[in-house]
Amino acid sequence: MLKNLLKKNDATNATTGADTKAEPVKKIDLTKPLIKDAIAQGKAIIKDGKSKADAARAIYAVIKDEPKEVIVAAFVEGATLSYPISGVET
Repeated sequence: MLKNLLKKNDATNATTGADTKAEPVKKIDLTKPLIKDAIAQGKAIIKDGKSKADAARAIYAVIKDEPKEVIVAAFVEGATLSYPISGVET
């Protein structure tokens, strides 16, 4: 029975790619004036006692045309959210 479980796990890892190497961490540049302004707005909303969702909506309204990775990094900084994925670093 244990052998069957091990074989099943090996087959699952082979099909899902669970044994593959992690991608290198990508650095996100948050120094553009537009992004810095959006982050500041998010922090101000949090400071006023509003929700993280309110802060994230305000940030998104300012930087909606930026790449997905930049938006997520701005949410982390300005709305005090945590990363949903690995491989991204600010």
